[in-house]
Amino acid sequence: MKKACAVIAVIFLVTGMFSGCRSKNKKTEDDSYSNIVAVSSSEKGIETGEYEKRIDQLIRKYAKNTPDVKKHPIIKEFEKADDLDKVDIALGLADDMTMSCVFDLESNTTFKVAAEVVKSYPHPLLLNNFGAMLAEKSPEDSLFFLLQALYQAPDNPVILVNAAYLYIEIDNFTEAENCAKKALLAAPDYGPAYQILTTIHLKNEDYILAAETMVKSAKHCFNDITIHHFDSFLEAVAELDPEVDEYPLMEEYIKELYLIAKENVDTNFVREGIDTPEAQLTLKPFPKINDSGLESMNQELFDMQGEISMVHDDVRREYYNYQYAVEDYLNEPSSAEKDIYPFKNNLRQIYAFKVLQSYYNFKLEKCARKVENKIYKFSDEASEKELKMMDELNEKQASGQDSFDFDIMKPMRPEDLFEIERKAMEEYNNVLKEIKKVYNSYTPEVISMCREQYNETKQILEEFWLRSGGIIKYITEEDILKQFDYERTMTVYEYINYPISNLLYWAGNLVVAETTMFYTGEIISLLESMGMISENYEEIMSRIEKAEKNDEMIPDIEEQAITNFDEKGDLPDVGFEGDIFGFGASLQTDGERLKVGLETPVSSSEVSKNFLYDKPSRGAYLESYTAVGAKAQGSTDWFKDFKNVKKALGKGQKVIGKVGIGFSNNVSQGHYVCVKKDGTIADRGIIYIRESGGSIGNFGKSERVVVRKSTITGLAIKEKSTKYKFGIGSFTVGR
Repeated sequence: MKKACAVIAVIFLVTGMFSGCRSKNKKTEDDSYSNIVAVSSSEKGIETGEYEKRIDQLIRKYAKNTPDVKKHPIIKEFEKADDLDKVDIALGLADDMTMSCVFDLESNTTFKVAAEVVKSYPHPLLLNNFGAMLAEKSPEDSLFFLLQALYQAPDNPVILVNAAYLYIEIDNFTEAENCAKKALLAAPDYGPAYQILTTIHLKNEDYILAAETMVKSAKHCFNDITIHHFDSFLEAVAELDPEVDEYPLMEEYIKELYLIAKENVDTNFVREGIDTPEAQLTLKPFPKINDSGLESMNQELFDMQGEISMVHDDVRREYYNYQYAVEDYLNEPSSAEKDIYPFKNNLRQIYAFKVLQSYYNFKLEKCARKVENKIYKFSDEASEKELKMMDELNEKQASGQDSFDFDIMKPMRPEDLFEIERKAMEEYNNVLKEIKKVYNSYTPEVISMCREQYNETKQILEEFWLRSGGIIKYITEEDILKQFDYERTMTVYEYINYPISNLLYWAGNLVVAETTMFYTGEIISLLESMGMISENYEEIMSRIEKAEKNDEMIPDIEEQAITNFDEKGDLPDVGFEGDIFGFGASLQTDGERLKVGLETPVSSSEVSKNFLYDKPSRGAYLESYTAVGAKAQGSTDWFKDFKNVKKALGKGQKVIGKVGIGFSNNVSQGHYVCVKKDGTIADRGIIYIRESGGSIGNFGKSERVVVRKSTITGLAIKEKSTKYKFGIGSFTVGR
């Protein structure tokens, strides 16, 4: 890439310097050379033998089969002219040499004519342009002629820069830097010299100096090399991390680039209405929030964020129509009239906007990251304290073993379960209050940081809007203007939303704690009301069981099956379960097997895996089934006839009215498969499941019959069990 760029620089800079990249208020090269006459071949710097021999070798190498040019009009005219006329002819030929390179019009004849004239008249301008013609053919030969030109004009910035590019091509960066610095001594604003230094700084990975010289190069010269440097700079900046890195361009060079773009406009077009006081960005002040009011503003902040996001999305959709306008414009071929070098308008304005956009986005991102990291740090600290409190609560509740000591074959009385659950929930609620205090302790600082972030973001955005408007008003391409205008608008909506999002995030922590406390209080009230009906619990369950037990309903598959009884010492299945909208999930274990179940309104599925022994019951390592069937729900109106239920309903209607009360008789049938540890099938067949029971709120009891009829052995095995549910916990014992 380095060598390719060097070659491009030689072609476009060396040959095009005379028309486009010249320092202002300087004498032209024609003026400086007008009084120079032919240099004597005896003078130092041009050794006749070597010089002429080298040109002849080049003619044989690159124009070998070209006809003799002695009779060419230019050669004939040149030979007849006196010294002063030769200067005019030489300068005219120098222009022709430039045009032949720029417009790719060089031929063997033009090369040979130029070589013959340079051989007989080694004028520095001819030497320079002849070196340019050789740049692609032979960098070493090209540099030879440029050094001959520098002997006669050692302070000429054009020749010095051309020589510098050739030194880069042959990997001599030290001499290239010396030539560029000499050129700047002769012409302090000479853009191509700064391009040389930019290339060298990039090679040395000195990106700050490279960025500074890149900006200076754009003042009086903007060509393909400038574009390459700016594109490389923007790509490098995109890889920086705003948290740890600094932007490579200091503010003074951002201002200089802004002024360069405003003062060097290559069109007479100015778009009205963009860079006016009325068109400037004015953002609303930060919302008024006191330390105790953040939680109550959760919905307001949510609505505010939603409004910003909606407008942002609308702008983004419009932007998609123009997002490649600049890229298309830069990549499309340049058009030009005959004998006029092709060029594109507004390049300085386009790249000045890109750099401004990059600079302000970097500042905005640094501001956002700084506050975001602090808030996440606060959240982590609060979460650690929250986890510690919850761990202490769990340890405290786990240590009260006497509250949970019961005979697994004789379930605890409902009133005992209610009391245990109520006390646990009260302890949990008290811990929630302390957790909320922890989050509240950070709230004042969070609000202060978000306010500072908003104000800093507001200032950066308004400054970006002002400066960018002063540049894009000169852009003539309508699609490019729309692309830039939409991009800066999206920047506003993106970054002004960050402080609001941070506030909403922290308010969410407070709302979660408060909401959890509210529902915990509801559960406590529920448990207190449930305690009032506990003395009728056994009678209620007895009535449910009586309503369900009907021998006529038992199918043949149950009556014909062999009953399997638990062995002495078998532990019950203990686990957790929950449901929502008719879908439920459960997790149970008896110490040997892990069961994971899924319930839907029309089906039941379960996977059972042995994780302690190689030979579990029924010789299976892994068992799974899916059964489909009806799930009938019974009426519960009779339930309200109980005296204590009426009393509870009258006293705690708000809570008890939400309790689910009922019984069910579910029957389903499907297929099961048992797999050994080596993957082979141990058994498979039909599975029949009947489950009936009743529940009051989260407490209940159900009887379950499972029949597995093997299609391999022909045997049908029946298992009966009783499941007791309290809260989200459950345990199941065989019958």
